Amino acid sequence: MMVLWLLASTLNGPAFASGYAVQQQSAQAAGLGYAATALSDSPAAAFYNPALLTDDEGLRMSLGFSLAASTITAQSLDASPDAPWTAKTRSGVSTPPHLYASYAKNNWAVGVTTNAAHASRIRWANDWPYRFDIIESKPQFFRFTGFVAYRFGTFSVAIGPQIDAGSLFISKATNHITEEGSATLSLRGFGGGIHGSLAWTPTPNWTVGLRYWSRSGLKLSGEADFDMPPAFAHGYPDQQVSTDWKLPDHLSMGVRWRLNTLALHADVSLSLWSVQQEVVFEFEQADPEPLRVEYNWRNSTALRLGAEWSVHKVVQLRAGTYLDGMPAPGPTLTLSPASPDNTRIGLTVGAGWRAHKHLTVHGFYEWMTILPRDSESLDAPMARYSGTAHIGGLSIQGHFGARAAPDATESSNP
Repeated sequence: MMVLWLLASTLNGPAFASGYAVQQQSAQAAGLGYAATALSDSPAAAFYNPALLTDDEGLRMSLGFSLAASTITAQSLDASPDAPWTAKTRSGVSTPPHLYASYAKNNWAVGVTTNAAHASRIRWANDWPYRFDIIESKPQFFRFTGFVAYRFGTFSVAIGPQIDAGSLFISKATNHITEEGSATLSLRGFGGGIHGSLAWTPTPNWTVGLRYWSRSGLKLSGEADFDMPPAFAHGYPDQQVSTDWKLPDHLSMGVRWRLNTLALHADVSLSLWSVQQEVVFEFEQADPEPLRVEYNWRNSTALRLGAEWSVHKVVQLRAGTYLDGMPAPGPTLTLSPASPDNTRIGLTVGAGWRAHKHLTVHGFYEWMTILPRDSESLDAPMARYSGTAHIGGLSIQGHFGARAAPDATESSNP
């Protein structure tokens, strides 16, 4: 009983920032504000829309990573009984990698991808006032996909499997009046689903893309570990814990319009976070009744816009913006220091340089802000949460096969 009571306070509400899908999957797409569902002529299409790769262009590959420095701020509301106080998460650096490879011949294309499709980390100071609620929450889920695509006329389709493998880590301090201990959950598991995409090129100037990733059900299992003062250790035995976890469906639609050296992109997307309404944690040595956690997440939309300008036959410049999380997946009734998320606004810039006939380097910088939001949870501090992030990254793309990659001006001309 003591174990369930202790962990219930940790798991009450989402155990991490609710919008934890990782956008940074390509430096080329990032420069466009991630409006990439209709981004043709790119190895990154293997992730954003593989139906676009049925163009007889041979082998394409892309390898990249991102670096992110972010800060979440929690500030007490005026009505809070312990006001005033302010706390910030520990700013860190992350490197979500990606690797894409595809091969196109005649009307066919095949390929594989791997990336950190869903990941987040919230890390508060070890001695912050609400350390007994949460110190760290870190979900990390890598996605592996394969696909086959075929073109008929102006339409192309792609379909394939997706496999998700990842972990969920949660830690908090425990209060024993004169002493403190710690509790951690560490779970790992696998799951999977399917993905599909469609591309339509009615004219050389226009491209329309549609992309779908299905929900993925994962079986997570691992350890609940307790480091307690000796007088309390007998009441908190280490034990096994398991749960069923769901990653959401994602659906996006994009349009690309090209004229001479200019290309404009627009995307709208829908994420079905409502798949996560309740999570049941089963503990090996706990009471027969499992621990049920109500999440009550909501579906959320995003709008993304981007522009690309070929200023030279080997140089491209990009700019983009996005509004993500309308509404925020997690409602204010579950807003807590373990889930300080809200609608996000981002501005991006980027550039591409064709360093060699077969090699192109892309880079980007992104500024992102999480709009302020007040918690209405009865089980969390009365606080307002907000945040900012500075993100940068590189992608190296190779193009080998039927013919070399076109000049930047050639790829932008109809």
